Amino acid sequence: MSPISENNFSKVFEDKLKSKNRTLLFLSNMRRSREAAERSRIFEGVIQAHLDAFQVLKLEDPEEALKALSNKNVDILVIDSSLFRDEKVAVEFAIQCKAKRRCPILFVVRDVKNIIAAYREKLFVYQEMDNYILENLDKVELKKKLIKLSLPFQRSAKRYTLSSKLNVFRLLDQKNYLCSISNISFSGFAATTVGKFDFDLKEQMRAKIPLMDFNIFHKKYGDFLPLTCQVRRLSIMGDEIGFSWEHMTPSKTEVLFHILNNLDQQERANSSKEKILQHLPFL
Repeated sequence: MSPISENNFSKVFEDKLKSKNRTLLFLSNMRRSREAAERSRIFEGVIQAHLDAFQVLKLEDPEEALKALSNKNVDILVIDSSLFRDEKVAVEFAIQCKAKRRCPILFVVRDVKNIIAAYREKLFVYQEMDNYILENLDKVELKKKLIKLSLPFQRSAKRYTLSSKLNVFRLLDQKNYLCSISNISFSGFAATTVGKFDFDLKEQMRAKIPLMDFNIFHKKYGDFLPLTCQVRRLSIMGDEIGFSWEHMTPSKTEVLFHILNNLDQQERANSSKEKILQHLPFL
């Protein structure tokens, strides 16, 4: 949710990365598309600036790409939108790629909803590995996604595991949608939709956190903390969503702190119980 700084991932992982010769395979129709050629240059620039242990291998023939996946140690595969007529065909080709090598795939796409629908139908088992980016590349977003595909990174805000239902009110259609929260932090929260909904990136929503779940009653807000949130991330399946908190006031921030403090105490208590149980003699 927060931008990733250059020092935001462990130096240990940086050293490991630099000690390897890694390959990003960029597959596109560069000769027939000026836009694809420009995107390839942007990828090379981001790789050189932030992931200098990677080499970029450019190919235009899908069959040659399949051979490369079989014979070379490809760490990331990029399938550009210029190669196939639509996202469904790109996903069909990605299935063939996965059969050759199960490396992360970054889809450069024209339409978010189309890639989510096609991926959800055919490649859902790989949803933790792959991602997408719109063809009008944003260098900051591209850097962030390439780093995530290449190695683990440390998050700027600690996330607390949470299993709770939450209704989010969508301003676009004035309807409530039920979500299941998986984790929460000062930056925002991650949730899974109960059902299939076509949310859009950056759209505004409203959420009410049930304070009774945390044994909290607030004089101003009562049993529910009203918060504004924005869709920041959509999984390639479209059902896992990352929200960021927006327009936080001091009083709302204070209540959110109490919620996170409650979760932190629970986490510490559970950890202490586990340590005690580990040292108990078997009866």
